[in-house]
Amino acid sequence: AAPLPGMADLSDAGSSRRGSGEWEHGSRHEALYVESDRGGKATPLNSKAASSSSVVDSSAKIDDFTIHGLVGEGQFGKVTLVTEKSTQQMYAMKVLRKDLLLFHGKQSVLQAVTEKQVLQEMSAEPHPFIVSLLYAFQDEQHLFLVMDYVGGGDLFTLLEQRGPFSEPWVRFYAGEIVLALEHVHAHNIIFRDLKPENVMVGMDGHLKLTDFGMSKRLTASALLVTATICGTPEYIAPEVLTGSRYSSGIDWWTLGCLVGEMLTGESPFRAGDVAATVREITSAEVELPGWLSASAVSLVRGLLRKDPSQRLGALVDEKGAAVGSSSK
Repeated sequence: AAPLPGMADLSDAGSSRRGSGEWEHGSRHEALYVESDRGGKATPLNSKAASSSSVVDSSAKIDDFTIHGLVGEGQFGKVTLVTEKSTQQMYAMKVLRKDLLLFHGKQSVLQAVTEKQVLQEMSAEPHPFIVSLLYAFQDEQHLFLVMDYVGGGDLFTLLEQRGPFSEPWVRFYAGEIVLALEHVHAHNIIFRDLKPENVMVGMDGHLKLTDFGMSKRLTASALLVTATICGTPEYIAPEVLTGSRYSSGIDWWTLGCLVGEMLTGESPFRAGDVAATVREITSAEVELPGWLSASAVSLVRGLLRKDPSQRLGALVDEKGAAVGSSSK
């Protein structure tokens, strides 16, 4: 098989995971962004740090692992539970089919490259609440990412099974996600795809962020992109919907949506149709149940302020550069 364009970025020796919406387990969320530069070509994440300080091993091969059961299937491949033969350590292995990536176009390849690069950078300085990447390699037909196995499933499934969480439970989870986002932002990266499906729950009860295919690096000069929005927009920040330049504040907005969903069992913005949901996000004040405590209401409303400069988290990220505009 011919090498994939850009796949030299997938391992240090020339060697990844999905973009939003491709690895869901019956999810209602779909892909949020499709981006290009001003020339209409896919713009890869440029991560010097990711290539300069890596703990990711690109010399591994599929025969180094014993393959167990299927964890999940998606548009471009599958995730399986594996054991490394030399250490007997269990991992999650994402297997992406090159033919499907190519068939769906440059954006799919870009998301695979982006996820590998960002996870590689995160793994050089491991964080307890972010999934680490251990191996990245390829064969003629497939790309492989070997990551931490987080055995408790995702937050979306837990919400479906357990219903709304208690406020102390939400406070605990929100605190771990805040620490993870601060770590991501400290690397000048926006996560851009925070939602229950992308938060894994460990058997010890702690959370880990996963799926960095939609991430974007912040730069000193704003990167102008064309953003096409598709799918259910209930977690999309208003500045994205209105075509404004955006920064890491969109992650704090999506955290507000996630906290609201953990507290009430449903998204804060979920009108009868997409157009109504967009209107609510861009112009309406969020409505919350009266039985929530004042501190819980204050937290959600603080994260869901329309003006990103006034949003909770803005002081932490005040030096972040805006990276997008769909109106310029």
